[in-house]
This record gives sequence, C-alpha cells and structure tokens, in this order.
Amino acid sequence: MTVDTKCGYIAIVGQPNVGKSTLLNHLLGEKVSITARKAQTTRQQILGIKTTTSCQYIFVDTPGIHFKGKHKLNQMMNRAATSSCQDADVILLVLPAKPLTDDDKKIIANILQYGRPLVVAINKIDQVKQKQQLLELLQSTRDFTLSDHIVPISALKGEQLDSLIEVLEAQLPTNPFFFPDAEVTIQDDKTFAAELVREKLIRILGQEVPHGLTVLVDELSYETKLIRAKATIYVARDSHKPIVIGH
Repeated sequence: MTVDTKCGYIAIVGQPNVGKSTLLNHLLGEKVSITARKAQTTRQQILGIKTTTSCQYIFVDTPGIHFKGKHKLNQMMNRAATSSCQDADVILLVLPAKPLTDDDKKIIANILQYGRPLVVAINKIDQVKQKQQLLELLQSTRDFTLSDHIVPISALKGEQLDSLIEVLEAQLPTNPFFFPDAEVTIQDDKTFAAELVREKLIRILGQEVPHGLTVLVDELSYETKLIRAKATIYVARDSHKPIVIGH
C-alpha cells in the first residue's frame, strides 16, 4: 500500500529566550509549553503534535542550550536538547533577529554533526527596523549554517508561520501518522498543571527565586467546567519559602 502522507519528529533547538515555546504554542494553536522571560523556563522535552490532511508534525520543544552555566541542571538540560537532535527527522533552529553570537555558532556546529535536515527560523523580525538589516542577517545565517531553508518569522505575532510549516513539511519523510489526528500533546493533566503553576511562579517571582524550584501535583479533581489541582511547591532552601508563600 502506498503511503501518501508525511510524518516525523522536529526538534526545536536554540539558546534560552529565543521564543521556542512561544513558537510551538502558536504553531499548534494551543498552549502546551509554558513561557516566561526567565532563561531556561523549559526544563524537559515537550511534545506537541500538529496534524493536517497530508502531514503530521511532531514537535519536540527542548530546553534552551546554555554554555555558561556549570550547574548540573544546566548540563542536564543541554543533554536533553542535544539528544533530541540525534533522534529527530528534522532540526528546527530558532535564532533571534540579531547577528550570530559565539554561542549560536557553537550550537550550529553541534547540530550539524547529526546530519539531519536543518530549517532555521529567524524569530522576532518585528523588532528589526530596516529591511536591509534583515537581508544581511539572512545571508550571514545562510553562509554559516549552509542551509537553504531559512524563514524569517515572528512567533509572538504569528507572522510567516504558514511559510515555516510548508518548509518543514518538505523536509519530513513519507510516513503514516504516528498519533491520532486529534492528539495535540502526550503530556498528562498532572504534568501540565504542574508546569502551569511553575510558569506563574517564575513570572511573579522574577529573579527572587532561582531555578531551584519545582512543582508536583498531588491531586486533580474534575468538575463540570473546572479542573481543580492540589500541588506542592518545592524550593532549594528554607529561605525561599517566605518568598513564595509570604511571611
């Protein structure tokens, strides 16, 4: 039997705070990955699934790759991001609309070794004032990545995302769909609820509490129009407790 559909895994990689999670949420039209201005909000691989009549895109939102941090948490998240590249059918590199940094170049050199098709999304183009500046940025990125698949986008405003989807589909292999058409994520309700609570904590507390904070949902109850969660917030030190709950 001939398969006339495409399906595959797309690893979304890049530095912290380049808009990977925002991009994933906009591509899916539904929130599956938390977002915040704080670096490395995403700690684990988040799977998001977009299905059309001809293609199923299985996105893996990875933690931001961070070279400066020596903490074990940074090292763990870097491994999670790079391992996704090894298993992916396509790598989607998200870069900000700025000249390439040394860390960007390190990431590019790292992912090129996997030999996967590379698509580059230049994000936050709405912040670029001059068209010539954007053209120069696209050319320098093409020269360094050796990729002909570079799409300028604005994840926040949803600009050029249709073009990005078309480019990604062209790179995906021919396969039957791996998930049911209606599936958007494989995260269970407890995991997603815990991530939502952690997102709010990060946004409200800002720089006051470092990454030594996590949330576990102890209980979920389903009401007619409401899911009620009871959660425990874990912090690294006793001194962080009053910052979270108040004196």
